[in-house]
Amino acid sequence: MNEKRASTTAANIIAGILCCFLSLGWLIALDSAWTPLPPFLWLAGYAVCAVALFRGKRQDPLLLIGCAILTAASIAGLLISLPYSGWYLPGILSQLTLIAGMLAMLLLCISQTTQALDHHRDSLKRIWFLPAACLAASMVLSILYSGALHPLAAGILFLLTGLWLCRPEDLESPEAYGTAPGYHGMVKHVLLLLFTLGIWYLIWIYRQTKFLNRSKDAPPRSPGTELLLCMFIPFYACFWTYKSGQRLNALAAEADVPCETPTFYLVLSFFGWLLAPMVMQDQINTLLLATGEVTLTPPTAPKGGGMDPVEQVLRYKTLMDQGVLTQEEFEQKKREILELD
Repeated sequence: MNEKRASTTAANIIAGILCCFLSLGWLIALDSAWTPLPPFLWLAGYAVCAVALFRGKRQDPLLLIGCAILTAASIAGLLISLPYSGWYLPGILSQLTLIAGMLAMLLLCISQTTQALDHHRDSLKRIWFLPAACLAASMVLSILYSGALHPLAAGILFLLTGLWLCRPEDLESPEAYGTAPGYHGMVKHVLLLLFTLGIWYLIWIYRQTKFLNRSKDAPPRSPGTELLLCMFIPFYACFWTYKSGQRLNALAAEADVPCETPTFYLVLSFFGWLLAPMVMQDQINTLLLATGEVTLTPPTAPKGGGMDPVEQVLRYKTLMDQGVLTQEEFEQKKREILELD
């Protein structure tokens, strides 16, 4: 059977629910819209995405179709409203960043659901947060001239969808990975950042200050002191992000792992408690995986006993369907388990 199995996680279910609410919102807006085309496209795009997300198949063409409709809706909205907007700069910039976010999500879907961009698939996986970052910028700009509800909800939707598409290993059960200081599953991390209104961000700062003290390039910092400074000194959290980015960069260099620059983390920190800790946690997880402190593949039962070989092959097939293993890695594991070599 060539059809991919469904992979239902908290990320795609919550993202599907958000799509339903956004579709309902645009259905209500359709009655009062002076031109029906953009609201209808938004409604159709989110409805198609909701179906794809609830189906739970990462290579479902419906998700690509839905993102294409949403991109068309954002472009149509700009072209139709431009003559009547009075060329108000914040409004135009907000719509342009909205279009950029939709295009980035469409590109991400093309790379992860088709074979069109095979050579760039791994590179595009590293920027899974870019659509949400564009929506965050659009939200900030839209506050200046209208409401921020749509880009906010769409930004959360793209965060979860990007995680589901590009980081399936972070959505698996904790037993498959083990635990290590500094490691947090990305779904739990993102949801806590979104819904605790900064409380988890402060807890995360305390924990990652302790973790980053393992860097030998700088003297250790007191987690409690750093937490208090971030809480009561304006913009100290941005400074903490920059200095922590330097430590993370040093640890990544020791492990020969690619890492973003501290300046990049600093720029993201100006968007509040969401983007910088999300990208930094993703980098920390990558570092711990590279050093072997956290593992992706569950332990295999010893040959001659334990788990049945057929069950082992089915487990690895599930991991391949979820995008954790490649086709080549699965075939190699299958040959090892069935002793075909």
